[in-house]
Amino acid sequence: MGYLRFFALLAVVGMACDSRAQGTKEVWLDELDLSFCIQDWGLPQADRSVLDTPLTVGGVVYGRGVGTHSISRMLFGLGGDAVSMTGAVGADDKNLFAGKHRFKILGDRKVLWDSGVMRKGDAARAFDVDLSGLDKVLLLVEEAGDGIMYDHADWLEVRISTRGEVEPLPVWARPISKGKYILTPASPETPQINNPLVYGARPGNPFLMSVMASGKRPMAYGAQGLPEGLELDPRTGLITGRVPAEGDFRVLLTAENALGKAEREILLKIGPQIALTPPMGWNSWNCWGFPQRNTLWSHPSAYVPAVKLHRQHKSSLHQNDTPYK
Repeated sequence: MGYLRFFALLAVVGMACDSRAQGTKEVWLDELDLSFCIQDWGLPQADRSVLDTPLTVGGVVYGRGVGTHSISRMLFGLGGDAVSMTGAVGADDKNLFAGKHRFKILGDRKVLWDSGVMRKGDAARAFDVDLSGLDKVLLLVEEAGDGIMYDHADWLEVRISTRGEVEPLPVWARPISKGKYILTPASPETPQINNPLVYGARPGNPFLMSVMASGKRPMAYGAQGLPEGLELDPRTGLITGRVPAEGDFRVLLTAENALGKAEREILLKIGPQIALTPPMGWNSWNCWGFPQRNTLWSHPSAYVPAVKLHRQHKSSLHQNDTPYK
């Protein structure tokens, strides 16, 4: 009698599985519109890595999938008609370094699957996620504590089994309603001198420096202790001329208007070194000095329009907000 109940239960389960899959179709991720995908570097590539090379994870080449880069988000509407999603994920082998990242699948704001931290060289990790009754599914790639650099992330042979349609959806961060504000404090009308404390120049070369002062104009400028060869224009604050010999000179700068007077002592170092105060600003392009023949930089897909990068930079994942609406 117990055997009969067991086989009857198997029959019921089998019928349930058949009914679950009845009338379904498979939708491949690489066939969907990827233009709604947001990622913090590059653009998603169908059937290729983010560098437009074959999808390769753990030494295995995959024919189908989507190459992305952390942090990336792909949101799809399911309408409650989807049954399941299967596939695999991994860090692409075509990478000079081994950044850490992780893949997550979220359904209606709940984590359905988490790959754990992955690096270049790891074998692909497969998933089979139940999507029954879900309205939306989000494919998410996060950085794993070391920033987004070189997080080349591949979704491999991903397909959704559904009775309906799979609709790509925008995944922009929700706007935060705030009034206009200015973070920079207003500059006072009294004089304030902002010159760096040390300034370098070479002997015999043309010298040009200004008394960098904020405040209400008109303003008169002064400089005590200038070395031989330099002179100050008290109306403009420009110090010009040539210093014939090396040496260190302490100079007291002054700026005065109708509301007050400011003083600041600086050190002029006349010698072989200049730019003793580092200039502000930084450009990271090729800061590692890779040769141009390297495919990472020479391939056209490595150059992404700056407008799209700005459009894609920073998302709700950097805020205390949900990844999608």
